[in-house]
Amino acid sequence: NHSLPRIIKSHGANAAVHHIDLINQQLIELKGLPLALGALKPLEDEPGLLLRCYEPQGARGHVRLGLPGTWRAVRELDLLERPLGEPEMHFNPFQVRSWKL
Repeated sequence: NHSLPRIIKSHGANAAVHHIDLINQQLIELKGLPLALGALKPLEDEPGLLLRCYEPQGARGHVRLGLPGTWRAVRELDLLERPLGEPEMHFNPFQVRSWKL
């Protein structure tokens, strides 16, 4: 069994910062528009992780994704984990985005 990730939320002057923390090690940082975590899980049909976030408050804006070491957002995925193209970091109200890490 593994510990579940915990989300630590703090607000800066103009932007929210969310950290996804697993056993006290920061894994993922989202800066900018406050988002909600939908999923952080292994991909179903290929190696890699899926990170899914959504905008819950009806706002628009950009986010910056901070990942550890050599990790990167490889591409954007749809809800069925099919490739959509380059990772997009702009959110419209209530939009869901998924990325392959």
